[in-house]
Amino acid sequence: MSQFLRMNAVLGFLHLATSYLFSTFVLSIMPVATSNPLSSVQMSEKATEDYESMADRNPVVESSEYAYRGLATNLVQVNGDGVKQAARHIRHKLLVESYTPRTWRTHPLHICPPDARSASASEPERILDDSLSKSVLDWIFLISALNFSFWSPLEGRPERYGVEWWAGWDDARAAAAAEEIGQDDCGSGSESGSEEAHELNHVHGETAPSASPEEPQRKVHTGYWALVAALDRALEEDIPITTPSFYASEAACPDSLIAHVFRAASQSSEEIPLLTQRIAIMREVGFILCNSFGGTFKGFIDEFHRIHDGQGSALDLVKMVAATFPSFRDEVYYEGHKVCLWKRAQILVAETWAAFYPAPPSSNSTDTSVPAPTLIPASPHPIFPSATGPCISALTMFADYRVPQILHHLRILTYPSALLRKLHAHTPLAPGSREEVSLRAASIVAVERVRVEILSLMAAEERSEKAVEEGTDMDTVSSVLIDFYLWDLAKKVESGEEKIEGIQTAEMVPIHRTRSIWY
Repeated sequence: MSQFLRMNAVLGFLHLATSYLFSTFVLSIMPVATSNPLSSVQMSEKATEDYESMADRNPVVESSEYAYRGLATNLVQVNGDGVKQAARHIRHKLLVESYTPRTWRTHPLHICPPDARSASASEPERILDDSLSKSVLDWIFLISALNFSFWSPLEGRPERYGVEWWAGWDDARAAAAAEEIGQDDCGSGSESGSEEAHELNHVHGETAPSASPEEPQRKVHTGYWALVAALDRALEEDIPITTPSFYASEAACPDSLIAHVFRAASQSSEEIPLLTQRIAIMREVGFILCNSFGGTFKGFIDEFHRIHDGQGSALDLVKMVAATFPSFRDEVYYEGHKVCLWKRAQILVAETWAAFYPAPPSSNSTDTSVPAPTLIPASPHPIFPSATGPCISALTMFADYRVPQILHHLRILTYPSALLRKLHAHTPLAPGSREEVSLRAASIVAVERVRVEILSLMAAEERSEKAVEEGTDMDTVSSVLIDFYLWDLAKKVESGEEKIEGIQTAEMVPIHRTRSIWY
C-alpha cells in the first residue's frame, strides 16, 4: 500500500508539473506588452535580485515618473490645479464618509477573517494560524490573481457578462438557514464537499448587515464583482475553488469545472473575458504555492516573515510577490527602460492589509465610523507585526482602466484630443502602447501628487510636520486608500448613484479598452 501511495504522490507531482508547464506556455501567448526569453524560474531568480537591490524604493513610483516625463509632452498630463482641488475634495470625503482600511470589511461579498484584536499583542501573527484566516488568505490571493479585464463592449446592458448569486453573504446565510429549517421539517439533510469549502460557506466571518433581513435577495453582479460572486457562489456550492492544491490540478479541477464556476447569468450573452488565460494563471500560481510554500498563501506569508525576520513591510511583500509569480509581474519597457506597474501584486498586498487591519481600541470590531485620522489599531498588524508596521504609504494606486476615468473626471488628468476621440470611439489600446502606458503611468504619478497635497493640507490643519511624517496619518492618506475610494466613486458616478459637487469636473469619458491579464 505504501508503494502505491508513493507512486500516486509521484504521479500527482508530475501532473502538477505538466499543468505548470502548460500554464507557462499559455502565459507566453497572453496579450502582454513584452516577452522575455528567460524561463519562469530564471525570471524569478533575476527578479528577486533586481527587486532586492531596490532597497526601500518603490520601483513603481520611480519608473512611472520616468515614463510619464517621457510621454507627457503629447499624451496624458497631470493638471496641478486639478490635483489641488481634488485633494481637498477627497480629503473631505475620506473624513465625512469615515473611509478607512476597516471599510473593506463592510462589503457584503467579502469574507472577513477573525478580528486581529483578539490576537496576542506580542505575537499578532498568531491569528494567521486560525483556519478561517488561512482560508481568507487563499480567497484574497486567488481573487487578486484573477483581478483583470472585466470591461465589456456591452457596458450598461443586461446582456453583458454577469454572475447571478445572492446580494451578499448575509443573504446566502439566511437562505441556507431557511433551507436547513425546511430539511429539518422533512427529517432530511446531507453534508458534502470539502472542509475548506464548508468553512468559508458556513463560517465566513463578519460581513455587513443585510439590507433586507426578511427575504434573501439575489442579484446579477457585473465587472470585478462578478469575479468575487463567482468564487463565493462556488464555495457555497462546496467547490473548494480557492484551495491552491485543488485549482492547480487538472485532474481534481478540470477546465470544464472552472468554466462552470465562472458560468454567466441566464441574461448574459457573453462569457467571462480571457477564460483560457485565467485557467493558465490558476494552474501557474497554484503549482508555485504547492511546490514551494506548502500549498497555501499563508505558507507564502510565513516565508515572507522568515526572510525578513518579521520586520518586512508592505513593499517588501509586493516585491516578493512580483519576484515569485510571473503572472503578477506587470512590467513594460519604454525606450529601453523597465517600467514596473505591478497592479495586481500591489492590490494583493493592499487587500490583505485591509482585510486583517486591526480594530481601534475600545471599538466594536465592525465599527468603521471612527474618523480616519483617529483610527489607530489596538494591536500590531498580523501580516506586518514590526514596530514600523506595514508602511502602506510606500505603495501606489493600482493602475487599471477605471481609476484613470475618474481622475480625468476630477480634472486631475488631462487628455489630448486624439486620445479623447479614441476613447469615445471605443478604439482598443494595445497593451504596452504609448497611449496605454501614458494613461497608467500618469495615473500613478497623479495619485502620488494627490497624496502629497493631502499631507500638506493636514500639516496646514495645525498638525505638526512630525505627526504627519511619523504618525499613523501617513497610512490613512496612502495612495492605496485613495485608490479604494476613487474606484468606488468611479462606479457610483458612472451608474448615476452619485454626482460630484463643490468642485469643477470634466466629462465622464469612457474607460480605455485594453484586453490584458495585468488589469
